[in-house]
Amino acid sequence: MNEAKPLKRKILIAAAGIVLVVGMIGLALKLDLLTTPNTTVDGPRQTVTFKDGGKLEIFGVSVGERVVDVAPRKWSLLRYFSGKGSSVRTFSGGTFGGLQVSTESENGKVIRCRMLSDSPTAMLMEFRMTEINGSEMTLTRNEECGNNPTSPFFFQPKNDSVAALVAEMVNNGLYVLIQHRDPQSGWINFIGPSKYHQKGACRYIAALSAWPRHLRTLECRAIRADGEVAEFSLVNPDYRKSPLPGAARSVPQVHSGGDYTMTARLVERFANLGEHPFSRVELDFLSGGKQVVNHWGSPLSFDGGTVEDEWGNVVKFEQRGIRNKTLYGAFLPASSNRMTVHLTVIRTLNSPRNSTTGYPVLEGVVSPDGLGVEFKPLPDAAQFGITRMPEGRINRVGSEWNGNVPKDWKELSLYVSGEAGSKQFEPFENRIGKLGQWHCLIFAEGSSESGGILDNYSGRRRYGNYGGRSNFDENVIWLSPPAMLIPGAKIRVGIHWPPKNDDVRFDLELPALIQPR
Repeated sequence: MNEAKPLKRKILIAAAGIVLVVGMIGLALKLDLLTTPNTTVDGPRQTVTFKDGGKLEIFGVSVGERVVDVAPRKWSLLRYFSGKGSSVRTFSGGTFGGLQVSTESENGKVIRCRMLSDSPTAMLMEFRMTEINGSEMTLTRNEECGNNPTSPFFFQPKNDSVAALVAEMVNNGLYVLIQHRDPQSGWINFIGPSKYHQKGACRYIAALSAWPRHLRTLECRAIRADGEVAEFSLVNPDYRKSPLPGAARSVPQVHSGGDYTMTARLVERFANLGEHPFSRVELDFLSGGKQVVNHWGSPLSFDGGTVEDEWGNVVKFEQRGIRNKTLYGAFLPASSNRMTVHLTVIRTLNSPRNSTTGYPVLEGVVSPDGLGVEFKPLPDAAQFGITRMPEGRINRVGSEWNGNVPKDWKELSLYVSGEAGSKQFEPFENRIGKLGQWHCLIFAEGSSESGGILDNYSGRRRYGNYGGRSNFDENVIWLSPPAMLIPGAKIRVGIHWPPKNDDVRFDLELPALIQPR
Protein backbone atom coordinates (compact mmCIF):
# COMPACT_ATOMS: atom_id res chain seq x y z
CA MET A 1 0.00 0.00 0.00
CA ASN A 2 2.78 2.41 0.91
CA GLU A 3 4.63 1.67 -2.37
CA ALA A 4 1.46 2.40 -4.43
CA LYS A 5 1.14 5.99 -3.15
CA PRO A 6 4.43 7.28 -4.64
CA LEU A 7 3.60 5.57 -7.95
CA LYS A 8 0.15 7.15 -8.00
CA ARG A 9 1.68 10.53 -7.21
CA LYS A 10 4.15 10.17 -10.12
CA ILE A 11 1.31 9.24 -12.49
CA LEU A 12 -0.70 12.30 -11.42
CA ILE A 13 2.31 14.60 -11.85
CA ALA A 14 3.05 13.17 -15.30
CA ALA A 15 -0.59 13.57 -16.34
CA ALA A 16 -0.62 17.16 -15.12
CA GLY A 17 2.55 17.83 -17.10
CA ILE A 18 1.01 16.40 -20.26
CA VAL A 19 -2.10 18.54 -19.78
CA LEU A 20 0.07 21.62 -19.24
CA VAL A 21 2.12 21.00 -22.40
CA VAL A 22 -0.99 20.31 -24.49
CA GLY A 23 -2.59 23.45 -23.07
CA MET A 24 0.45 25.52 -23.95
CA ILE A 25 0.48 24.12 -27.48
CA GLY A 26 -3.22 24.85 -27.78
CA LEU A 27 -2.65 28.38 -26.50
CA ALA A 28 0.20 28.84 -28.97
CA LEU A 29 -1.98 27.68 -31.86
CA LYS A 30 -4.81 29.92 -30.68
CA LEU A 31 -2.48 32.91 -30.47
CA ASP A 32 -1.27 32.21 -34.01
CA LEU A 33 -4.84 31.93 -35.25
CA LEU A 34 -5.69 35.25 -33.61
CA THR A 35 -2.65 37.14 -34.84
CA THR A 36 -2.02 35.70 -38.30
CA PRO A 37 -4.04 37.37 -41.08
CA ASN A 38 -4.54 35.97 -44.55
CA THR A 39 -1.02 35.31 -45.74
CA THR A 40 0.38 36.67 -48.97
CA VAL A 41 3.18 34.14 -49.39
CA ASP A 42 0.96 31.70 -51.29
CA GLY A 43 0.82 33.53 -54.61
CA PRO A 44 -0.81 36.50 -56.33
CA ARG A 45 -4.55 37.17 -56.24
CA GLN A 46 -4.56 38.83 -59.67
CA THR A 47 -2.13 38.70 -62.60
CA VAL A 48 -1.86 41.31 -65.35
CA THR A 49 0.11 40.33 -68.48
CA PHE A 50 1.92 42.76 -70.78
CA LYS A 51 2.02 42.15 -74.54
CA ASP A 52 5.61 40.87 -74.36
CA GLY A 53 4.80 38.33 -71.62
CA GLY A 54 6.00 40.33 -68.63
CA LYS A 55 3.61 40.27 -65.67
CA LEU A 56 2.26 42.45 -62.88
CA GLU A 57 1.26 40.22 -59.97
CA ILE A 58 -1.08 41.76 -57.41
CA PHE A 59 -0.97 40.06 -54.01
CA GLY A 60 -3.65 42.13 -52.37
CA VAL A 61 -5.29 45.52 -51.91
CA SER A 62 -6.00 46.99 -48.46
CA VAL A 63 -7.37 50.24 -47.04
CA GLY A 64 -5.32 52.20 -44.50
CA GLU A 65 -3.19 49.28 -43.33
CA ARG A 66 -1.63 46.20 -44.88
CA VAL A 67 -0.18 43.22 -43.03
CA VAL A 68 2.08 40.91 -45.02
CA ASP A 69 3.46 37.55 -43.96
CA VAL A 70 6.87 37.62 -45.61
CA ALA A 71 7.67 33.99 -44.77
CA PRO A 72 5.44 31.05 -43.80
CA ARG A 73 4.90 30.87 -40.06
CA LYS A 74 5.67 27.45 -38.64
CA TRP A 75 3.14 25.98 -36.23
CA SER A 76 5.51 25.09 -33.43
CA LEU A 77 5.54 25.69 -29.71
CA LEU A 78 9.30 26.27 -29.92
CA ARG A 79 8.82 29.43 -31.98
CA TYR A 80 7.40 31.12 -28.86
CA PHE A 81 10.75 30.68 -27.16
CA SER A 82 12.88 31.68 -30.16
CA GLY A 83 14.73 34.95 -30.52
CA LYS A 84 12.17 37.57 -31.54
CA GLY A 85 12.60 41.17 -32.54
CA SER A 86 10.82 44.11 -34.08
CA SER A 87 11.64 47.42 -35.71
CA VAL A 88 9.73 50.44 -37.03
CA ARG A 89 10.74 52.61 -39.98
CA THR A 90 8.93 55.59 -41.45
CA PHE A 91 9.45 56.83 -44.99
CA SER A 92 7.60 59.01 -47.43
CA GLY A 93 6.75 58.36 -51.01
CA GLY A 94 5.53 61.88 -51.75
CA THR A 95 2.61 64.08 -50.84
CA PHE A 96 0.65 61.11 -49.59
CA GLY A 97 1.71 57.53 -49.47
CA GLY A 98 4.01 58.02 -46.51
CA LEU A 99 4.33 54.63 -44.82
CA GLN A 100 5.22 53.51 -41.34
CA VAL A 101 6.62 50.02 -41.67
CA SER A 102 7.05 47.74 -38.67
CA THR A 103 8.64 44.31 -38.99
CA GLU A 104 8.55 41.22 -36.79
CA SER A 105 11.44 38.79 -36.86
CA GLU A 106 12.36 35.42 -35.44
CA ASN A 107 15.98 34.33 -35.14
CA GLY A 108 17.05 37.26 -37.27
CA LYS A 109 14.64 36.50 -40.12
CA VAL A 110 11.80 38.89 -40.95
CA ILE A 111 8.53 37.00 -40.96
CA ARG A 112 5.92 39.80 -41.05
CA CYS A 113 5.57 43.41 -42.15
CA ARG A 114 2.83 45.80 -41.11
CA MET A 115 2.35 48.98 -43.15
CA LEU A 116 0.34 52.01 -42.01
CA SER A 117 -0.34 54.83 -44.44
CA ASP A 118 -0.18 58.45 -43.32
CA SER A 119 -3.68 58.71 -44.80
CA PRO A 120 -5.91 56.40 -42.72
CA THR A 121 -8.16 55.63 -45.69
CA ALA A 122 -5.53 55.26 -48.42
CA MET A 123 -5.46 52.25 -50.74
CA LEU A 124 -2.34 50.08 -50.46
CA MET A 125 -1.63 47.69 -53.32
CA GLU A 126 1.01 44.98 -52.81
CA PHE A 127 2.55 43.72 -56.02
CA ARG A 128 5.63 42.60 -57.90
CA MET A 129 6.62 42.58 -61.55
CA THR A 130 8.40 39.91 -63.58
CA GLU A 131 10.41 39.90 -66.80
CA ILE A 132 9.45 37.90 -69.87
CA ASN A 133 11.46 34.95 -68.53
CA GLY A 134 9.73 35.14 -65.14
CA SER A 135 12.59 36.73 -63.17
CA GLU A 136 11.62 39.44 -60.67
CA MET A 137 12.09 43.07 -61.68
CA THR A 138 13.76 45.82 -59.69
CA LEU A 139 11.39 48.79 -59.76
CA THR A 140 13.23 51.69 -58.14
CA ARG A 141 16.64 53.27 -58.48
CA ASN A 142 17.43 52.85 -54.78
CA GLU A 143 16.39 49.50 -53.41
CA GLU A 144 17.06 50.30 -49.77
CA CYS A 145 13.80 50.06 -47.86
CA GLY A 146 12.69 53.47 -46.67
CA ASN A 147 14.78 55.47 -49.15
CA ASN A 148 12.74 55.85 -52.29
CA PRO A 149 13.37 59.12 -54.16
CA THR A 150 11.36 58.17 -57.24
CA SER A 151 7.85 59.28 -56.36
CA PRO A 152 5.71 60.52 -59.28
CA PHE A 153 4.82 63.48 -57.05
CA PHE A 154 7.94 65.12 -58.48
CA PHE A 155 6.93 64.49 -62.09
CA GLN A 156 6.45 67.46 -64.39
CA PRO A 157 5.30 65.92 -67.70
CA LYS A 158 4.02 68.15 -70.48
CA ASN A 159 0.87 66.04 -70.79
CA ASP A 160 -0.54 62.69 -69.70
CA SER A 161 0.52 60.79 -72.81
CA VAL A 162 2.48 57.59 -72.28
CA ALA A 163 5.48 59.09 -74.09
CA ALA A 164 5.61 62.12 -71.76
CA LEU A 165 5.20 59.96 -68.67
CA VAL A 166 7.89 57.51 -69.78
CA ALA A 167 10.32 60.39 -70.29
CA GLU A 168 9.71 61.52 -66.70
CA MET A 169 10.03 57.96 -65.41
CA VAL A 170 13.41 57.51 -67.08
CA ASN A 171 14.57 60.90 -65.76
CA ASN A 172 13.56 59.96 -62.20
CA GLY A 173 14.76 56.37 -62.22
CA LEU A 174 11.25 54.93 -61.87
CA TYR A 175 10.72 51.64 -63.67
CA VAL A 176 6.94 51.34 -63.33
CA LEU A 177 4.10 53.81 -62.82
CA ILE A 178 0.69 52.69 -61.54
CA GLN A 179 -2.28 54.93 -62.36
CA HIS A 180 -6.04 55.03 -61.72
CA ARG A 181 -8.39 56.56 -64.29
CA ASP A 182 -10.79 58.93 -62.59
CA PRO A 183 -13.81 59.50 -64.90
CA GLN A 184 -13.72 63.25 -64.14
CA SER A 185 -10.00 63.95 -63.72
CA GLY A 186 -8.18 61.53 -65.98
CA TRP A 187 -5.18 59.45 -64.93
CA ILE A 188 -4.21 59.76 -61.24
CA ASN A 189 -0.77 58.55 -60.13
CA PHE A 190 -0.33 56.02 -57.37
CA ILE A 191 2.53 56.97 -55.04
CA GLY A 192 5.41 54.53 -55.14
CA PRO A 193 6.40 51.84 -55.65
CA SER A 194 8.03 51.54 -52.23
CA LYS A 195 9.89 48.39 -51.28
CA TYR A 196 8.65 47.55 -47.82
CA HIS A 197 11.19 44.86 -46.92
CA GLN A 198 14.82 45.39 -47.86
CA LYS A 199 16.03 41.77 -47.77
CA GLY A 200 12.85 40.06 -48.89
CA ALA A 201 11.43 39.25 -52.30
CA CYS A 202 10.86 42.06 -54.80
CA ARG A 203 7.49 43.00 -53.32
CA TYR A 204 6.37 46.61 -53.41
CA ILE A 205 3.60 48.86 -52.14
CA ALA A 206 1.88 51.53 -54.25
CA ALA A 207 -0.52 53.89 -52.48
CA LEU A 208 -3.54 55.88 -53.66
CA SER A 209 -4.64 58.42 -51.09
CA ALA A 210 -8.18 59.00 -52.40
CA TRP A 211 -10.47 57.81 -55.16
CA PRO A 212 -14.17 57.89 -56.18
CA ARG A 213 -15.56 55.38 -53.71
CA HIS A 214 -18.94 55.23 -55.43
CA LEU A 215 -17.37 53.29 -58.32
CA ARG A 216 -17.68 49.52 -58.03
CA THR A 217 -14.64 48.96 -60.25
CA LEU A 218 -11.49 51.05 -60.56
CA GLU A 219 -9.84 51.21 -63.96
CA CYS A 220 -6.04 51.20 -63.69
CA ARG A 221 -2.92 50.82 -65.79
CA ALA A 222 0.75 50.01 -65.30
CA ILE A 223 3.34 51.78 -67.44
CA ARG A 224 6.85 50.36 -67.69
CA ALA A 225 9.88 52.55 -68.36
CA ASP A 226 10.28 50.87 -71.77
CA GLY A 227 6.85 52.21 -72.81
CA GLU A 228 4.89 48.96 -72.41
CA VAL A 229 1.39 49.50 -70.95
CA ALA A 230 -1.05 47.05 -69.39
CA GLU A 231 -4.54 48.08 -68.33
CA PHE A 232 -6.45 46.26 -65.60
CA SER A 233 -9.36 46.64 -63.22
CA LEU A 234 -9.51 46.49 -59.43
CA VAL A 235 -12.55 45.77 -57.33
CA ASN A 236 -13.14 48.88 -55.23
CA PRO A 237 -11.90 47.87 -51.73
CA ASP A 238 -14.17 50.43 -50.05
CA TYR A 239 -17.23 50.74 -52.26
CA ARG A 240 -19.98 53.05 -50.98
CA LYS A 241 -23.44 53.45 -52.45
CA SER A 242 -24.21 56.84 -50.92
CA PRO A 243 -22.30 59.71 -49.30
CA LEU A 244 -21.94 60.12 -45.57
CA PRO A 245 -24.51 62.34 -43.83
CA GLY A 246 -23.59 65.96 -43.27
CA ALA A 247 -23.90 69.40 -44.78
CA ALA A 248 -21.49 72.08 -45.90
CA ARG A 249 -21.84 75.79 -45.19
CA SER A 250 -20.90 78.81 -47.22
CA VAL A 251 -17.92 81.00 -46.37
CA PRO A 252 -16.84 82.97 -44.49
CA GLN A 253 -16.78 80.71 -41.45
CA VAL A 254 -15.24 82.01 -38.22
CA HIS A 255 -13.80 80.13 -35.24
CA SER A 256 -12.90 82.22 -32.17
CA GLY A 257 -10.55 80.95 -29.47
CA GLY A 258 -10.47 84.03 -27.25
CA ASP A 259 -6.83 84.91 -27.94
CA TYR A 260 -7.22 84.38 -31.69
CA THR A 261 -9.71 84.10 -34.54
CA MET A 262 -9.43 81.80 -37.55
CA THR A 263 -11.56 82.55 -40.59
CA ALA A 264 -12.09 80.41 -43.69
CA ARG A 265 -12.79 82.86 -46.51
CA LEU A 266 -12.31 81.56 -50.02
CA VAL A 267 -12.49 78.04 -51.43
CA GLU A 268 -11.14 77.12 -54.87
CA ARG A 269 -10.31 73.94 -56.78
CA PHE A 270 -7.40 73.64 -59.18
CA ALA A 271 -7.08 70.81 -61.69
CA ASN A 272 -3.69 69.05 -61.71
CA LEU A 273 -2.04 66.72 -64.17
CA GLY A 274 -1.61 63.26 -62.62
CA GLU A 275 -3.23 64.29 -59.33
CA HIS A 276 -6.66 64.88 -57.89
CA PRO A 277 -7.83 68.51 -57.92
CA PHE A 278 -6.26 70.61 -55.18
CA SER A 279 -9.09 72.02 -53.03
CA ARG A 280 -7.68 74.99 -51.16
CA VAL A 281 -9.09 77.36 -48.57
CA GLU A 282 -7.90 80.86 -47.70
CA LEU A 283 -7.34 81.12 -43.95
CA ASP A 284 -6.99 84.25 -41.82
CA PHE A 285 -5.31 83.41 -38.51
CA LEU A 286 -5.33 86.56 -36.39
CA SER A 287 -4.22 87.32 -32.84
CA GLY A 288 -4.38 90.83 -31.45
CA GLY A 289 -5.48 92.04 -34.87
CA LYS A 290 -2.29 90.74 -36.54
CA GLN A 291 -1.71 87.75 -38.78
CA VAL A 292 -0.12 84.89 -36.82
CA VAL A 293 3.27 83.96 -38.24
CA ASN A 294 4.10 80.36 -37.46
CA HIS A 295 7.80 80.40 -36.61
CA TRP A 296 10.15 79.50 -33.79
CA GLY A 297 9.16 81.30 -30.59
CA SER A 298 5.62 82.05 -31.75
CA PRO A 299 2.96 81.76 -29.00
CA LEU A 300 0.44 80.33 -31.49
CA SER A 301 0.60 77.95 -34.41
CA PHE A 302 -1.66 75.42 -36.09
CA ASP A 303 -1.15 71.80 -36.98
CA GLY A 304 -1.74 70.71 -40.57
CA GLY A 305 -4.61 68.42 -39.66
CA THR A 306 -6.75 66.41 -42.06
CA VAL A 307 -9.49 66.86 -44.64
CA GLU A 308 -12.33 64.45 -45.37
CA ASP A 309 -14.99 64.43 -48.05
CA GLU A 310 -18.50 63.02 -48.03
CA TRP A 311 -17.32 59.67 -49.44
CA GLY A 312 -14.95 58.80 -46.61
CA ASN A 313 -11.66 59.92 -48.19
CA VAL A 314 -9.37 61.30 -45.48
CA VAL A 315 -6.20 63.11 -46.60
CA LYS A 316 -3.69 65.57 -45.20
CA PHE A 317 -4.29 69.32 -45.05
CA GLU A 318 -1.08 70.77 -46.39
CA GLN A 319 0.73 73.59 -48.12
CA ARG A 320 0.91 73.77 -51.87
CA GLY A 321 2.46 76.42 -54.10
CA ILE A 322 0.15 77.54 -56.92
CA ARG A 323 0.62 80.68 -59.02
CA ASN A 324 3.51 81.88 -56.83
CA LYS A 325 1.38 81.57 -53.68
CA THR A 326 1.51 79.25 -50.69
CA LEU A 327 -1.98 77.85 -50.21
CA TYR A 328 -3.51 75.40 -47.76
CA GLY A 329 -5.69 72.59 -48.92
CA ALA A 330 -5.96 68.94 -49.92
CA PHE A 331 -6.11 66.66 -52.96
CA LEU A 332 -9.64 65.25 -53.29
CA PRO A 333 -11.43 63.54 -56.19
CA ALA A 334 -13.37 65.78 -58.57
CA SER A 335 -16.55 63.92 -57.56
CA SER A 336 -16.28 65.32 -54.02
CA ASN A 337 -18.75 68.14 -53.33
CA ARG A 338 -17.74 69.09 -49.81
CA MET A 339 -14.73 68.91 -47.53
CA THR A 340 -14.45 69.05 -43.77
CA VAL A 341 -11.19 70.56 -42.54
CA HIS A 342 -9.93 69.51 -39.10
CA LEU A 343 -7.16 71.67 -37.61
CA THR A 344 -5.53 72.03 -34.22
CA VAL A 345 -4.59 75.49 -32.97
CA ILE A 346 -1.57 75.04 -30.71
CA ARG A 347 -0.77 77.36 -27.85
CA THR A 348 2.95 76.83 -27.57
CA LEU A 349 5.01 76.98 -24.39
CA ASN A 350 5.56 80.65 -25.26
CA SER A 351 1.88 81.46 -25.03
CA PRO A 352 1.53 84.06 -22.23
CA ARG A 353 0.15 82.64 -19.00
CA ASN A 354 -1.19 84.32 -15.89
CA SER A 355 0.85 83.74 -12.74
CA THR A 356 -2.25 82.56 -10.87
CA THR A 357 -2.54 79.46 -13.09
CA GLY A 358 0.65 77.90 -11.71
CA TYR A 359 2.80 77.63 -8.59
CA PRO A 360 5.40 80.35 -7.86
CA VAL A 361 8.49 78.56 -6.59
CA LEU A 362 11.46 80.94 -6.89
CA GLU A 363 12.11 84.65 -6.62
CA GLY A 364 15.32 86.31 -7.72
CA VAL A 365 17.11 89.60 -8.24
CA VAL A 366 19.45 90.35 -11.13
CA SER A 367 22.97 90.98 -9.80
CA PRO A 368 24.52 94.49 -10.01
CA ASP A 369 26.78 93.45 -12.88
CA GLY A 370 23.78 92.09 -14.81
CA LEU A 371 25.40 88.68 -15.30
CA GLY A 372 23.41 86.53 -12.91
CA VAL A 373 20.37 86.08 -10.70
CA GLU A 374 20.38 85.18 -7.02
CA PHE A 375 17.32 83.14 -6.04
CA LYS A 376 15.48 82.40 -2.85
CA PRO A 377 12.61 79.92 -2.40
CA LEU A 378 8.96 80.87 -2.22
CA PRO A 379 6.55 78.82 -0.05
CA ASP A 380 5.47 76.55 -2.93
CA ALA A 381 9.07 75.47 -3.57
CA ALA A 382 8.93 73.07 -0.62
CA GLN A 383 6.00 71.07 -1.97
CA PHE A 384 7.93 70.50 -5.20
CA GLY A 385 10.99 69.37 -3.30
CA ILE A 386 13.14 72.33 -4.41
CA THR A 387 15.71 72.68 -1.64
CA ARG A 388 18.82 73.76 -3.54
CA MET A 389 18.69 77.23 -5.06
CA PRO A 390 19.73 77.31 -8.72
CA GLU A 391 22.36 79.61 -10.13
CA GLY A 392 21.02 81.89 -12.83
CA ARG A 393 23.44 82.94 -15.58
CA ILE A 394 22.72 85.80 -17.99
CA ASN A 395 24.32 86.06 -21.43
CA ARG A 396 23.73 88.40 -24.34
CA VAL A 397 21.98 86.77 -27.30
CA GLY A 398 23.43 87.37 -30.74
CA SER A 399 21.37 87.12 -33.90
CA GLU A 400 23.94 85.04 -35.76
CA TRP A 401 22.35 81.76 -34.62
CA ASN A 402 18.71 82.77 -34.69
CA GLY A 403 17.45 85.57 -36.89
CA ASN A 404 14.16 85.74 -34.95
CA VAL A 405 15.85 87.04 -31.77
CA PRO A 406 16.89 90.72 -31.60
CA LYS A 407 20.55 91.40 -30.84
CA ASP A 408 19.82 93.25 -27.60
CA TRP A 409 17.87 90.37 -26.03
CA LYS A 410 19.41 88.40 -23.20
CA GLU A 411 19.56 84.74 -22.30
CA LEU A 412 18.84 83.43 -18.81
CA SER A 413 20.04 79.89 -18.17
CA LEU A 414 18.71 78.14 -15.07
CA TYR A 415 19.05 74.62 -13.71
CA VAL A 416 16.03 73.70 -11.55
CA SER A 417 15.87 70.40 -9.67
CA GLY A 418 13.80 68.89 -6.91
CA GLU A 419 12.47 65.76 -5.29
CA ALA A 420 8.94 65.02 -4.19
CA GLY A 421 8.49 65.44 -0.46
CA SER A 422 5.98 62.59 -0.31
CA LYS A 423 6.85 58.90 -0.26
CA GLN A 424 4.06 58.21 -2.71
CA PHE A 425 4.36 58.90 -6.42
CA GLU A 426 0.65 59.50 -7.01
CA PRO A 427 0.25 62.47 -4.61
CA PHE A 428 3.20 64.17 -6.32
CA GLU A 429 1.52 63.81 -9.72
CA ASN A 430 -1.75 65.05 -8.26
CA ARG A 431 -0.01 68.27 -7.29
CA ILE A 432 1.89 69.07 -10.49
CA GLY A 433 0.40 66.76 -13.12
CA LYS A 434 2.29 64.08 -15.00
CA LEU A 435 6.04 64.50 -14.78
CA GLY A 436 7.37 65.81 -18.05
CA GLN A 437 4.22 67.79 -18.84
CA TRP A 438 4.84 70.80 -16.63
CA HIS A 439 7.41 73.49 -17.36
CA CYS A 440 8.86 76.64 -15.77
CA LEU A 441 7.95 80.22 -16.76
CA ILE A 442 9.40 83.57 -15.73
CA PHE A 443 7.48 86.67 -14.64
CA ALA A 444 8.88 90.19 -14.45
CA GLU A 445 8.29 92.28 -11.33
CA GLY A 446 4.84 93.82 -11.34
CA SER A 447 3.60 91.67 -14.27
CA SER A 448 1.04 88.90 -13.92
CA GLU A 449 1.80 87.51 -17.40
CA SER A 450 4.81 85.39 -18.30
CA GLY A 451 7.45 86.93 -20.53
CA GLY A 452 10.33 86.01 -22.79
CA ILE A 453 10.68 82.98 -25.03
CA LEU A 454 11.23 79.56 -23.55
CA ASP A 455 13.92 77.91 -25.64
CA ASN A 456 12.76 74.38 -24.95
CA TYR A 457 14.97 73.02 -27.75
CA SER A 458 18.15 74.06 -25.95
CA GLY A 459 17.06 72.90 -22.52
CA ARG A 460 17.35 69.45 -20.98
CA ARG A 461 14.72 67.66 -18.91
CA ARG A 462 14.89 64.52 -16.83
CA TYR A 463 12.29 63.12 -14.49
CA GLY A 464 11.38 59.85 -12.86
CA ASN A 465 10.32 58.05 -9.70
CA TYR A 466 12.42 55.68 -7.66
CA GLY A 467 11.55 53.88 -4.47
CA GLY A 468 8.23 55.69 -4.13
CA ARG A 469 9.85 59.13 -4.53
CA SER A 470 9.77 61.44 -7.54
CA ASN A 471 12.47 63.74 -8.80
CA PHE A 472 13.09 66.08 -11.70
CA ASP A 473 15.71 68.37 -13.10
CA GLU A 474 15.36 70.85 -15.93
CA ASN A 475 17.90 73.03 -17.64
CA VAL A 476 15.71 75.99 -18.57
CA ILE A 477 16.78 78.67 -21.04
CA TRP A 478 14.76 81.86 -21.55
CA LEU A 479 15.36 84.48 -24.20
CA SER A 480 14.13 87.78 -22.79
CA PRO A 481 13.84 91.45 -23.74
CA PRO A 482 16.67 93.39 -22.03
CA ALA A 483 14.31 95.31 -19.72
CA MET A 484 13.38 92.11 -17.92
CA LEU A 485 16.97 91.39 -16.88
CA ILE A 486 18.51 94.76 -16.00
CA PRO A 487 20.54 94.98 -12.73
CA GLY A 488 18.26 95.00 -9.71
CA ALA A 489 15.22 93.66 -11.61
CA LYS A 490 13.12 91.13 -9.74
CA ILE A 491 11.78 88.03 -11.44
CA ARG A 492 9.72 85.05 -10.32
CA VAL A 493 9.78 81.47 -11.57
CA GLY A 494 6.56 79.47 -11.61
CA ILE A 495 5.73 75.87 -12.43
CA HIS A 496 2.92 75.65 -14.99
CA TRP A 497 1.15 73.15 -17.21
CA PRO A 498 1.12 73.26 -21.00
CA PRO A 499 -1.65 75.47 -22.35
CA LYS A 500 -4.76 73.94 -23.86
CA ASN A 501 -4.98 73.38 -27.62
CA ASP A 502 -8.16 73.97 -29.64
CA ASP A 503 -9.79 71.77 -32.26
CA VAL A 504 -11.09 73.75 -35.24
CA ARG A 505 -13.51 72.48 -37.87
CA PHE A 506 -14.74 74.01 -41.12
CA ASP A 507 -17.43 72.37 -43.31
CA LEU A 508 -16.90 73.77 -46.79
CA GLU A 509 -18.67 73.56 -50.13
CA LEU A 510 -16.43 72.73 -53.08
CA PRO A 511 -16.82 74.93 -56.17
CA ALA A 512 -16.25 74.16 -59.84
CA LEU A 513 -12.76 73.32 -61.08
CA ILE A 514 -10.29 75.95 -62.26
CA GLN A 515 -8.35 74.51 -65.19
CA PRO A 516 -4.59 75.17 -65.35
CA ARG A 517 -3.40 77.87 -67.77
